[in-house]
Amino acid sequence: MLDTHYHLDQLDDETLHRLMEEAAVIRNIIAPATGLHSLERLLKIKNQYNERVEVGAGIHPEREMNGEIREEKKKLIQWIKENPSKIRAIGEVGLPYYSLENKQPNAIPEIAWEILHDFLALASELKLPVILHAVHTMAQPCLEAVKQHNIEKAVFHWLKAPDEVVRQIMDSGYYISVTPEVVYRERDQHLVWLVPIEQLLLETDGPYPHQGIYEGKLTHPLWIRDSIQAIAGIHGKLEEEIEQVTTQNALRFFFG
Repeated sequence: MLDTHYHLDQLDDETLHRLMEEAAVIRNIIAPATGLHSLERLLKIKNQYNERVEVGAGIHPEREMNGEIREEKKKLIQWIKENPSKIRAIGEVGLPYYSLENKQPNAIPEIAWEILHDFLALASELKLPVILHAVHTMAQPCLEAVKQHNIEKAVFHWLKAPDEVVRQIMDSGYYISVTPEVVYRERDQHLVWLVPIEQLLLETDGPYPHQGIYEGKLTHPLWIRDSIQAIAGIHGKLEEEIEQVTTQNALRFFFG
């Protein structure tokens, strides 16, 4: 099993150590950076836990978009060009949604488009997979952007999108990832029903807190097991098959 999206740098050292010990059965945790300082801590964490932690490098689109972030983007892109072997993906990148008053593409600031396209161009140049933050009304424009840059491998992380957009993502050969919300939320269960298991990745998006049976608990990579059980029920498959296929999907996406 792999947790393909956990922000390990957002944990204090003690909590991180405890979580990594408890999650020993998880083969790899993919930790996407939200910016330059985030990446710096993640690289230290990766050195501490060696092959168990793999890192993505990007700028989270929900961050405040100001002039300083443009300089940060330049430094981060330069670092990636000089150290491509130290990361497994470009990400987390995408387009803002939650931080916009008008949740429509016409409200996206120019700098957010610039950051997305610059990182997608870099991913295309270096042949790196992309971890996308592209939810609701931003899923369609992000899909168009990755196709424009001829991105071979992209995952729409914790996707929330209309059925038609989901189908377009699938038809384009990209992946979607689901969180433990699939255990208790009908929206995510419907999404899993739409997606072939061969294009499915599993994540927790920790330490973001979940609800339902997880209310009040630290988000844990071991919850991937619960997602597997829920997905098996939705697709009418054995849990062992869901685990095997989604694990191979993740290995192919990040290591293939």
